[in-house]
Amino acid sequence: MLHSSNDVYEVRMFSLIALYFQYRQTQAATVQAEAAAIRQVRAANDAGANPAVATAA
Repeated sequence: MLHSSNDVYEVRMFSLIALYFQYRQTQAATVQAEAAAIRQVRAANDAGANPAVATAA
């Protein structure tokens, strides 16, 4: 009986670890997407009508 409850505990721990890594992967993907959006906005701003402002930034 103790062995089966230990198996359940191991499955729960594995599930928690898997969920944690999935959360971290999702979080990293979100950060990368936000960084890409920021780079696109900066590039669009640098290509603006006033080159003096773009070079000052």
